[in-house]
Amino acid sequence: MEMESELNKVFQSSQQQVTALLFDLLEAQLHAYVSAQTEWKNIGTEQRSVLLESGSITYRRHIYKDKQGKRNEPFDDSHCLTIL
Repeated sequence: MEMESELNKVFQSSQQQVTALLFDLLEAQLHAYVSAQTEWKNIGTEQRSVLLESGSITYRRHIYKDKQGKRNEPFDDSHCLTIL
């Protein structure tokens, strides 16, 4: 039973790492798109954490301001993420 518990922990940790990597890759692609296709100004990145079935993951995403000065977080918005 102890071995099964350890395997589950390793599997869950692997899922979290893969998901975090996937978030980073998707965010980088979205950043390239937003930079090329909009007039929003990139004002930097911020760290976020989200709670998934496999556990909590942390990633960085770009923050932008539009012409009216409104703050935009397209990665969070496009994935309907609930922020911790």
